[in-house]
Amino acid sequence: MASSEPFRPLKSSAMASPTARSPAKSAWAGLGLHSHVQAKLDQTPLRPDDLRRQTIHAILHAHHTHIRIPPATSTTLVLHAALQTVLRSHPTHLNHPSILLLATHPAALHPHARAAARLSHSAQPAQHAPRSLDADLQLARAPGPRPPICITTLPRAGLLLQHNALHLHPLAILVLDLRSPPALNHHSTAELRPLLTALPAHVQLVVLQSLNSHLPPALAALLDRTVERSIRTNLQATPDLSSSSSSAEASSSPALSLMIPSPPLAHHHHHHHSLPRPHQHHRQLSAQRSPPPAHIHQQKTPRPI
Repeated sequence: MASSEPFRPLKSSAMASPTARSPAKSAWAGLGLHSHVQAKLDQTPLRPDDLRRQTIHAILHAHHTHIRIPPATSTTLVLHAALQTVLRSHPTHLNHPSILLLATHPAALHPHARAAARLSHSAQPAQHAPRSLDADLQLARAPGPRPPICITTLPRAGLLLQHNALHLHPLAILVLDLRSPPALNHHSTAELRPLLTALPAHVQLVVLQSLNSHLPPALAALLDRTVERSIRTNLQATPDLSSSSSSAEASSSPALSLMIPSPPLAHHHHHHHSLPRPHQHHRQLSAQRSPPPAHIHQQKTPRPI
């Protein structure tokens, strides 16, 4: 005789509700990061505060970026998350690095190497670890693919360029980490001058600077001239907007070069800088030499097609 007990199916994970099966939303969602990079960041204790969000947005959407970083702020991993996203969304050169990251002090290389290895798809830590000059030259001259990111010091980069072991034209991004001691001086400017003078206009420049540090006037002027030259070159290849364009259209157009100071962080008390008017273009760069602390300055110029 059939039982009058109602049928109660066994519970299993396969029959769980769709809501229970769906993974938790990433804390880094909506910032434009590659899904692999986003998943890697979710495995860390880092969370996207204002500065980290602005850093990612600036690198992914501006052509030239100047980031002033407060002390004891963890931004290196976030910086590399944005760089890895760029690598995954743009074609790279197998035999040349697409990103060159230069530090003013060897001690800064290890954090960058660890961050790059942690976020890349298959790179081993040794692939990004600092090497001797002989090892660098041997790697550069060996046939076969190269790591997409070259992490080295400013003096080493100069030597690699002299030996034709490093080339600037295949680069997509040049990162200058100017945060570490010793203090920047005329030697730093002398080392950077030939590199920045020869930098192709299509290369995105990202400058990292400590919050309370000051660039030597000659170095600040050199960086300004590099950005101005890039903007002029890129604008010459891009049709100008009609003078009748509205402010909203002009502000969102990549054909205009605007300095866009990001709003100050909530826990810092600094003067608020409004957005420049669309017609001010690169002449605004002179105000960039002593920017308000904790601001991220972006230069929007057309990216090469």
